[in-house]
Amino acid sequence: MLDRNNLYPGQRSDEKILVFTRRHWIQFFTSMLAVLTLVAAYIAAAIVIVRVTPLDFTDGIPRLVLITVTGIVLLLAWLFLYVKFIDYYLDVWILSNERIVQIKQRSLFNRQITELDLSTVQDVQSKVKGIFGTFLGYGTIFVQTAGTTELLEFRYMPDPYLVEKKIIDRQTALEERTKKEISGAISRGEQPSDRAVERLGNQLPDID
Repeated sequence: MLDRNNLYPGQRSDEKILVFTRRHWIQFFTSMLAVLTLVAAYIAAAIVIVRVTPLDFTDGIPRLVLITVTGIVLLLAWLFLYVKFIDYYLDVWILSNERIVQIKQRSLFNRQITELDLSTVQDVQSKVKGIFGTFLGYGTIFVQTAGTTELLEFRYMPDPYLVEKKIIDRQTALEERTKKEISGAISRGEQPSDRAVERLGNQLPDID
């Protein structure tokens, strides 16, 4: 059973996971299809060579060479698919009640974690492009944070429009909660927490 309280390194004890997803399966499928096509092309070429050339591949050095080369080709294909699957499976995108987290597996021993506090998000856009994206339901999420002009891209996102809506809904809820927290502290004659003030400042950059 999936433990939603311990999904990734650095998850906070009070953090609630709203979306936990991987890139769309089409991304891995295209890599697998390319490898299988190359393997099929090699097998077809090997069959042609065996039938056309006068060499006897049933015994001796020609047979040994054919078996060795075929074994190397199949091993390389398997290793490539294994690395691609690990890269696909360990690449995750998470939306919690506080932040956006992207974990990218660059290689077998190289992992990159990117975190965006929801209070720093200024703009969210989603884009679906092409026939496959439209029919299979995947696209790209663009996120712009406070103080930057660059858009962060999250590609091959399943259900990008739904994810965009969830980010916007969570931003709105976080803004309302922050305002209530600050107004409640002021009404009690207390100083609002620095975290709440910082969140509100990120959400409403035009406030003095």
